[in-house]
Amino acid sequence: MMSKSRRQTYVCSFCDKQQDQVQRLIAGPRNVYICDECIAEISTGAEGPQEERGLRCSFCGKKQRQVQYLTVGPNGVTICSECISLCQEIIAEKQHH
Repeated sequence: MMSKSRRQTYVCSFCDKQQDQVQRLIAGPRNVYICDECIAEISTGAEGPQEERGLRCSFCGKKQRQVQYLTVGPNGVTICSECISLCQEIIAEKQHH
């Protein structure tokens, strides 16, 4: 008896939107994802100096003190300024193709 395989639905770790609700969903390690809408929203907010809390970027693993700033989302998910820039490049590249 064959069972139908269900397609995995991926969800943005920051806003909980499903992949079919956004234009682009970028995957990080260990089931962490961020959508193009969250990247746009996060990148418009100028981050000032932050209190050192020993956090790491959920995408690249860099410590908070190794990056310019770290944005904290729900459930302790974080993304650093470098990964935000990389995601912006990925989104821009995809739009030009």
